[in-house]
Amino acid sequence: MVTPAHNEEAALEPVIARMVDVLRAYRHEIIIVDDGSSDNTWHVIQKLRGLYPQLHAIRLTRNFGHQSAILAGLFAMRGDAVITMDSDGQHPAELIPRFIERWQDGYLVVQGVRTRGAGEGVLKRWASHFFYRVLNRLTGVRIPHGSADFRLIGRPAVDVVLQSAGPLLFLRGLIPWLGYDTYYIDFEAERRVAGQPSYTWPRMIRLSLDGLMSFSIIPLRLSIVLGIGISIVAFLYLMYVLVVWWSGDVVPGWASVAGLLSLLGGIQLVTMGVLGEYLGRIFLSSLNRPHFVVRERT
Repeated sequence: MVTPAHNEEAALEPVIARMVDVLRAYRHEIIIVDDGSSDNTWHVIQKLRGLYPQLHAIRLTRNFGHQSAILAGLFAMRGDAVITMDSDGQHPAELIPRFIERWQDGYLVVQGVRTRGAGEGVLKRWASHFFYRVLNRLTGVRIPHGSADFRLIGRPAVDVVLQSAGPLLFLRGLIPWLGYDTYYIDFEAERRVAGQPSYTWPRMIRLSLDGLMSFSIIPLRLSIVLGIGISIVAFLYLMYVLVVWWSGDVVPGWASVAGLLSLLGGIQLVTMGVLGEYLGRIFLSSLNRPHFVVRERT
């Protein structure tokens, strides 16, 4: 088991106890990755370490993000299969035996798919649905709406993930992209045991952009198509202006000219913005910085 934790001091004890109870019948280890928590999460982990000898922990130097924390746990895990799940109690641990059964049937990836979330707002549900539709269209990879970081990965798939993580981490896209046989298990997300979610809107937007731009260059191609389309419209408008000027029926139209210039300027800025996003990510990847830095381990 790999479970990232960021400021989960109140949720960890009941969540880990629930995991241990479900996993009693299996030989296992649990790795908690403290993703730079600012509360007493690390002290709670040390307390749990005394209760459960199969529990190990990694403490990162700062908050590197959910995907990086999962990657740190994957590097440390030694088992034939790895289950990743959140430490806030929203992923039902009772489904773990079903994940293991499907893995024993030969599936290298068993993916949890959230059908509904307790307390999930309409706006967040709509934004998630829209994102996955766009991602599937642009990448050509089947990623079901509601795919979560609640999954089982067999050791061969884990090794490939560790080798091909790349500078932009988006495991929800990378693992389906690898093409392994996948079994999907639906689940309803439960309410958080305690605390507040760390995934704010800015973090979700940044993760979404990383996901789109690390698996597709179609946004660049759309910019080209948009530029060509606007150029054709501008050329036709120029022809219209010349015809009107030749006929001598010239009417002052500064508003139309200003509107056309604003439209063209907006298209140029959007195109430059898309280019800038790709160039910025190329620059960050060229720095060759690690995804995470470990402060200490148990």
